[in-house]
Amino acid sequence: VSECLYLINVKSNLFHQGWLGKKSANVRLETAQRTDKRVKSMFSIITGIQVIKMYGWENAFARSISAIRKCEIKAISKSYYIRATLLSLSFLTSLAVFATFVMYVMLGNSITAVKAFVTIAYFNYIRLSLVEFWPMAVTSVAEGWVSLRRVEEFLAQKVSHKPSVREARRKSVRIQSLQKGIF
Repeated sequence: VSECLYLINVKSNLFHQGWLGKKSANVRLETAQRTDKRVKSMFSIITGIQVIKMYGWENAFARSISAIRKCEIKAISKSYYIRATLLSLSFLTSLAVFATFVMYVMLGNSITAVKAFVTIAYFNYIRLSLVEFWPMAVTSVAEGWVSLRRVEEFLAQKVSHKPSVREARRKSVRIQSLQKGIF
């Protein structure tokens, strides 16, 4: 009886683990997008640092990057909450072993060392594969899928050639200057 309850619990956990894996993929995508936004902003700041220093915009850019970073940290925190939830499911195995022994005794049977050892070994075997490796696999596949999708999007972008400063001077292309810059 308790084995049936345990199997029902395992099946429901598999459903929840799959759902959490999909949620993890969404959170991973959100984190990656926010990280991209921060990296692009930092790249813009680094390339334009002379103009930023000249006009005294350091504090405004620092606030902007700080706000972007806070959003990124929120997404990363969500990811760790999902991982903690998946890892917390391992305590159910100990609870299932306890419930199995209680039901076994309540049905009028006696527990021997051999029965207890074999039962605990089977539950640990199931715990290892279904409670630890399965969520890790679901999460890894979901994150890999997100990464693959992002690489495909990157490779599908059109390549545009912007002349470098040397090419611009050589070809005498006029580079526009910053006038009346407002942040």
